[in-house]
Amino acid sequence: MAAAKDNPNVSLDAATRSMLTGLSTLHGLTIALDDQARIRWVSDRLGLLSGREGEFVGRPATDLAEALVARVTTRPEVFGSRNFLRC
Repeated sequence: MAAAKDNPNVSLDAATRSMLTGLSTLHGLTIALDDQARIRWVSDRLGLLSGREGEFVGRPATDLAEALVARVTTRPEVFGSRNFLRC
């Protein structure tokens, strides 16, 4: 798996970045938030699913959530089915 995207303006130390990269190998949809619910790091797979890879670091987590919902409602083939949202 390729390294996840980091924004140079939102610094993470090497140990944290390594841990997050490791976690993303266990589950491809991995995200790290700060105490203000801003995205500090997002896995490559999650970035690709949003359709705007690398764009969300430093932004509120709600921006990514909205992009994912928009993506699944306009392109359900990306996720296989719209029914995955129903629990």
